[in-house]
Amino acid sequence: MAKGVSQSVRHSVSTDRREGLRKEVGKQSSVRLTEIRAEIIVEVCDISAQGCRVTSNKPIPMGTEVVVGLGGAGSVKGRVVNNRLDDYGIEFDRTLNAEELALAFSGTQVITLFAAPEVKREQAEAQFSTRTKVLIIAALAIVSWASLIGGVLLGRSFLA
Repeated sequence: MAKGVSQSVRHSVSTDRREGLRKEVGKQSSVRLTEIRAEIIVEVCDISAQGCRVTSNKPIPMGTEVVVGLGGAGSVKGRVVNNRLDDYGIEFDRTLNAEELALAFSGTQVITLFAAPEVKREQAEAQFSTRTKVLIIAALAIVSWASLIGGVLLGRSFLA
């Protein structure tokens, strides 16, 4: 009989894709929809190391890649894997560590609309080639010298 119970429990756990303990949250946060570069305010109902459940009055299509603000613990990338009416399940791309999970929504949070996307230093530096960087610096130097010389000449014309 115990064997039948454990099989039943195992089966019910396997049908529920959520894993780990879930922390009740009940706080607002921002969710960036990365593909369309939009940001919406949601209520985070609960969170675990693998994902969270949010409610939103704006539709979020299944499979949408998002960045969820964790209110005090930064943000994490994920994707919408479940939706029922205005409830959405978001699976994170990586598992949160214990510290991130403890910090998430533990204090006062700042909610911003249209926040700048996270840009890594390598991405920022890769935007311009070395040649382009040199040309920008040269152009700025020329403009600076032209302004300086123009100011000196203009000053002389007023003094004369």
